[in-house]
Amino acid sequence: MLSRLLKIMYTRRLQEERYQTLNLTDFIVAGSEFDATWAMALGLHNASERVRVNDSSGCDHLPGELAPLEDFDYLNDRMGCVLRISFQQVNFRGITVSCCSWGEHLTSPLNLPITDIAGTSYV
Repeated sequence: MLSRLLKIMYTRRLQEERYQTLNLTDFIVAGSEFDATWAMALGLHNASERVRVNDSSGCDHLPGELAPLEDFDYLNDRMGCVLRISFQQVNFRGITVSCCSWGEHLTSPLNLPITDIAGTSYV
């Protein structure tokens, strides 16, 4: 709910006449940073919940044990897998982007250009 309210406020501000002739880079970057922070928080929350309920499905074949996130180390392959899957399951509608299940295209509610980590551009 909070993110939805902020998106509405953000969109309205971008549409104000005084912003129509300005370089909107600062607004776009700020919105993208906000969305990235939420995506990270949601991914970590997903992983924390999986650890809490002892769910390592999809990662059972890997060495290591489920451990609280604060005890994560890069040698624990099972926890690395749980983190990867947890981030792949992040799905939310942010200020500048709607983030979807892994492998689906990102969309921008503001019709902003989006480039993913692989360099693929979406509009």
